[in-house]
Amino acid sequence: MTLKSTLLQVDYILGQNSARVSYMIGFGRPYPWHVHHREYSIPSVHAHCYHMSCSDGFAHSYTRLPNLNVLVEAILSGLDENDGFSDDRNSFRQSKPATYINALMVGAPAFLVRTLMAS
Repeated sequence: MTLKSTLLQVDYILGQNSARVSYMIGFGRPYPWHVHHREYSIPSVHAHCYHMSCSDGFAHSYTRLPNLNVLVEAILSGLDENDGFSDDRNSFRQSKPATYINALMVGAPAFLVRTLMAS
């Protein structure tokens, strides 16, 4: 992997793509608001004084409203095979944050730092 290709991949994730969307939540505008993550679509304990059971969260998860909590710095799956993106929490193949997706953004900056320090 070259320095240029690494920078292109990072830029792509951060919004320089055909959908013009940053796949890192909270970074750049626009970024997706309908993340496939039930805990981030339900009200926080500070907003609701009553106990919510696990099944109560589904009522919030299945709405079309933006997530009530922002999952800052999570990276989503991204575009589909046709270079399209749907900001829809039910479209989990695009809007799902996962450790195996976020781990990629650890390696790229590490490579950039190592490459830049060596030059």
